[in-house]
Amino acid sequence: MEDNKVLIQHKTETRKSYIHGYGVFAKEKIKKGDIVEECHFMSVHPLMHSLIKRWPIFRYVFSYPKNIVEELIWPFGSGCVFNSSPTPNVEWNTDTVNRLLIFIAIKDIKKGEEMFIDYESSLKYCKNQGLI
Repeated sequence: MEDNKVLIQHKTETRKSYIHGYGVFAKEKIKKGDIVEECHFMSVHPLMHSLIKRWPIFRYVFSYPKNIVEELIWPFGSGCVFNSSPTPNVEWNTDTVNRLLIFIAIKDIKKGEEMFIDYESSLKYCKNQGLI
């Protein structure tokens, strides 16, 4: 976050994915270490945690802050459209000062390539913590 502005890269686009539904794709080459996007999120009230288990959308929950879990959250922006892979090319982290999710390239990504995060590990973490 620079100058109190959320970074929204114009290097990505959302479109139909061959993997599942929609996905996030590189409109140009993205280098390892580049921020793909910073995005806001919606917190899930603790009283809703037990209900989430029944919803298909529970698979897309994130822990906030990452690996500490004060809250369960759903991202806005492209953060809610990334598909999952056990071999991701993007990872996410949290900015607790500005309450943002930050998505960062962990590999060079070619123009036209779909970007993936590993939200199965986040889901597993939340389950292990007894949150869902």
